[in-house]
Amino acid sequence: MFIASLIFAKRSKKIQDHYTRSTLLEQVMKVDISKSLKITMAFNGKWTVSSFEGLKDVADAFGVDESKRDPAKLQGATVEIKQDGDNLTFTATGGLGKTGSHSMTVGQPSEGELFGRAYSGTTAWEGDTIVSKGKSGLVLRRSIEGGNMVYTIEYGGKSGRIVFSK
Repeated sequence: MFIASLIFAKRSKKIQDHYTRSTLLEQVMKVDISKSLKITMAFNGKWTVSSFEGLKDVADAFGVDESKRDPAKLQGATVEIKQDGDNLTFTATGGLGKTGSHSMTVGQPSEGELFGRAYSGTTAWEGDTIVSKGKSGLVLRRSIEGGNMVYTIEYGGKSGRIVFSK
């Protein structure tokens, strides 16, 4: 009887270990897969400016020429985002920056244009937010809030937001 109990205990331990490893693997896979799909699906698509705030203060801090900061130019501006993992391509029309396309890879150096001025820096994920930090202190954040894409611009202690909808 004692030997039978030992054999049962040993088998029970193996089954428990297998179950624990399988459960942990499933949990890890679900988290990684769902996060990846959520981020990819959230940013892809064509976005149109629906509102904005605080841009005059940011433009003042950034030293933008008056002729290049008319917020009315944002009305009807669009950006189409195509994402493949950490690789993103942005195609912008209208707005306050350069019309056209540019690409970036999260985790790599990036360049762009804002208010007609070039900037460069690095881009990283902070949770579900894409954050670009420029060498000059410029910080750009792209996040999804309530189905809208929010583009936050921070510079010189000032902050502005542009809200896009699909």
